[in-house]
Amino acid sequence: MTKKKNHHYVPGFYLEGFIDPKNHPFIWIYEKGKDCVFKSKPENIAFEKHYHSYITTTGEKDTETIENILNKEFETPAAPIFKKLMFFHMPNEEERKTFSRYLGISLTRVPNFRKNVDSVVAKLFKSFLEMNASNEQNFKEMVDSFEHDTGEKIGMKIETLRKDQLEGKYDIHVKPHVSLSMIFLGLELATIFNNMTWVFIKATDRFKLLTSDNPLYYDDPTHNHNVFFGVSLIDKNVEVSFPISSEVAFTGTWKKDLREGFIQAKHELIKTINRRTVASALRHIYSSERTDGIARLVQKYKNSAPTMKII
Repeated sequence: MTKKKNHHYVPGFYLEGFIDPKNHPFIWIYEKGKDCVFKSKPENIAFEKHYHSYITTTGEKDTETIENILNKEFETPAAPIFKKLMFFHMPNEEERKTFSRYLGISLTRVPNFRKNVDSVVAKLFKSFLEMNASNEQNFKEMVDSFEHDTGEKIGMKIETLRKDQLEGKYDIHVKPHVSLSMIFLGLELATIFNNMTWVFIKATDRFKLLTSDNPLYYDDPTHNHNVFFGVSLIDKNVEVSFPISSEVAFTGTWKKDLREGFIQAKHELIKTINRRTVASALRHIYSSERTDGIARLVQKYKNSAPTMKII
């Protein structure tokens, strides 16, 4: 059998909920920073080659283990729940847990999360190197230890290397397995999502829901974004949204006075959820419609993908 190499970060079964009913089986794809719109089938978008591949302890490239786990443990169990939600039926207790697990993984499996992990790791390592380089004796001992342990010479004067590190004259490239190992941290978020108050929003005839390459959005509308600390899922005013299909979206809050269930949205609420979806996207927005309005919205938020802060 041919090994899997095209690894989806947004599953095909999920994207089928955003197919253009007038242009089946295609979805419209908008890209931030690019003035073009194209259509494609769900199976041909939202993937990267070897996105979930890693090198095993025996030195072999494993292209299937993580891909199969995501499919078996998260996508296959969640697919019938998505169908149920599309017909406006609330999930039972067990389905709620399964859907919560899917939400958690949806946050950590996407390129924006992995890009943020790489960035944070690189910054932390760079800070460590600069701190170590600030002490001449410690830096010399570190280089001596490296050369002794590896049997390799650094190939330049120690003082030149130390000054380059102090001045930040270098780049750090984090290997893909670092962020890949963080994907299943999404499971730690499942309990948080499960304990929220769930309200599902129905789209209107005029405005349909969008999704993206980073479909789970959360933010606190009362948060002062000029302060150092960011927003947490456990903040009392946090709001979560996740498009289920072009016709319905999940929202989660900590407002216990709300009645769980489905509500018919007004145009402004759908537009708000769509703005949030576009803002959280790294590159691509997926839609069941091709319109100039969506194209303008996408370009308005071309540099808005969420970033991690080092605390």
